[in-house]
Amino acid sequence: MRKLKQILSDRNRKKKFELALSLIKPNDTIIDIGVDSWLGGNTNYFEKWFNLPNQLTCLGVNSDFSEFRQEFPDFKLIEFNGTDFPIFEKKFDFAFSNAVIEHVGDKNKQVLWLSEVAKISNTLLITTPNRWLPFETHSMTFFFHWFPEKVRNFFYRKIGKSQFADNYMWLLGEKEFKRIIREAGFEIISFYKNRFLCFTIDFVAVCKC
Repeated sequence: MRKLKQILSDRNRKKKFELALSLIKPNDTIIDIGVDSWLGGNTNYFEKWFNLPNQLTCLGVNSDFSEFRQEFPDFKLIEFNGTDFPIFEKKFDFAFSNAVIEHVGDKNKQVLWLSEVAKISNTLLITTPNRWLPFETHSMTFFFHWFPEKVRNFFYRKIGKSQFADNYMWLLGEKEFKRIIREAGFEIISFYKNRFLCFTIDFVAVCKC
């Protein structure tokens, strides 16, 4: 299962990266919102594949980014607390945020977080996993994420995966994701569903503010 997850993840990330490149214009200012201090696997794939460092700013939640800085010394990295966004002189032309919104809190917090993103970007490519996919890729479990919060947390702790309980993730279905984007002040320009067999793995929205 882990090998299949890795194959699908690599394929999806390549599709998202290619879509992002198709939207970026020469000399656009770009911000990647939600970079990871961990460099393993296919994390931070935008940084790994993007070859114009002078155009890219990376925004990450306060952590130990020493390895990130060593790996990507030419990228501008800004750390913040995850909610109080830095103030920039002007908006970025293009923002990229891959699988971050499901980790910022419940739906009200997701709207507030995305409203802050709207203040700093003109165009946004944002992705999130599909809540209704039977297999949850973070915890590598089936169906637990469909249960009510208290029941879900109980089972995660019971099987030794307490790190996925409480506020670790608030997954979204298609309707919820679109509603949050619109409530935050964005207009959805295009919307994609990455699929495997008959299942939708995740959603990709291209938005303008």
